[in-house]
Amino acid sequence: MRLTHLSSIVLLSIVLIGCVLNTRRDPATITFNEAVELLRQAEDYAQSGDISSLCNMSDAVQACLEEFSRLEGKAAIPSDSPTIVKTYVLPDVLLDNGNTLLGGRVLVIQGVDGRGHSYRTEWLVFDRGNNKLTPRTPIYWSRISIVTPQNAADPFK
Repeated sequence: MRLTHLSSIVLLSIVLIGCVLNTRRDPATITFNEAVELLRQAEDYAQSGDISSLCNMSDAVQACLEEFSRLEGKAAIPSDSPTIVKTYVLPDVLLDNGNTLLGGRVLVIQGVDGRGHSYRTEWLVFDRGNNKLTPRTPIYWSRISIVTPQNAADPFK
């Protein structure tokens, strides 16, 4: 009986995950303008010093706060808007283990942070579901690069 109950929970979880994934937009439908609008919102929060709102743009609030501290806090916030040098669509990648690496619209941006250090960041905007666009990290001066697995079956090879 216990195994049947566990099997039911697993099956229900799979169905719910499938429903959530089906409500996500295809990464190719996220427009350049939508990504730029989200970037401008992140800039406004950062430059006004509203780090709580900045990090709440993301689903990973604690990770954002830690990244903000690692990057030397408010002193590193850029005073000027970044330059967008490129954009591209990063497609979802279905792994052999059934997991999906979520894709989206990437803005390649560069500028100078508040400490005078140059940055170049690949800023990913994706749809978590229900047409809610979210930056992978709202900290646009983070110098994060998108790394895609050479082997989608095992991205850690």
